[in-house]
Amino acid sequence: MNIQYTLPKSLPIIAQLITQSMIIDYSKVSNDFNPIHLDSTFAIEAGFDTTIAHGMMVLSYISEMMTMAFGTKWATTGQLKVKFRSPVLSGESIETFGELSRTTKDNNLNKAFYKVGINNKNGDLVITGEATICY
Repeated sequence: MNIQYTLPKSLPIIAQLITQSMIIDYSKVSNDFNPIHLDSTFAIEAGFDTTIAHGMMVLSYISEMMTMAFGTKWATTGQLKVKFRSPVLSGESIETFGELSRTTKDNNLNKAFYKVGINNKNGDLVITGEATICY
């Protein structure tokens, strides 16, 4: 029996306000206490308006988007390649995006490639990349 799988063309959007409380909590679980994340005076002296979120914390929203779209298939077959484009400030809103770019069949393995990323509230790219999933 050949089961047909329909790939989503667009992935679910996740919108999130990044708060200082979230950044502090992430510092605790990641054991990353860099003052750029926790001390606004230090962050301002480093050239930012306020503290910045951990890149991996922000990136996790792409994985959440992929999990919403593909469930455990993302955890078992997914791959992600990204570039960090700009920092996310405490108090800034972000939004994920994902669009199907192509599919391939290699050694009887179907793969879907999605252009993925995160924009900030101004529409500036924060993270860009490609997510691959087997289906």
